[in-house]
Amino acid sequence: INDCAFLWHFNTFVELFTSDKHVIARAHQIKYVAAVLHFIDCCQFIFQGIFSGAGMNDQGALILMCSLWLVGTPVAYYLPQVLHLSKETAVCGVVAGLAIGLAVELPAMITAVFRWDWVALCDDAQRDGVSDGEEDKDGDTAVAA
Repeated sequence: INDCAFLWHFNTFVELFTSDKHVIARAHQIKYVAAVLHFIDCCQFIFQGIFSGAGMNDQGALILMCSLWLVGTPVAYYLPQVLHLSKETAVCGVVAGLAIGLAVELPAMITAVFRWDWVALCDDAQRDGVSDGEEDKDGDTAVAA
């Protein structure tokens, strides 16, 4: 829904930041890639929350660093040069490189999550959690289900 609103009101969003006709023209070159990039980025934020909730922040951070910093950033840097893009179209290569990094990240996160032993994670959470009748660090009392 957000991406539809983004595309529908694209000119309004761009004009919030600039009135320069050249910048607006460049923004129009990448609007569809930016919409896809936004959707994939939202999904990776959701998965970062899943990694955090499962206590696997290190695994999520490693995937993020490898996909964005080892894939996305170099591709964003070299793509305009390899394709010999002009200054007018180089922004497309940069955004596409970042999108490629995110497109590597999301499947890697999905694969990692599906490889987890969810029963063991739940058992660990119950074992490490608050016992029935105890108060947690927020002062809430746990009640057995």
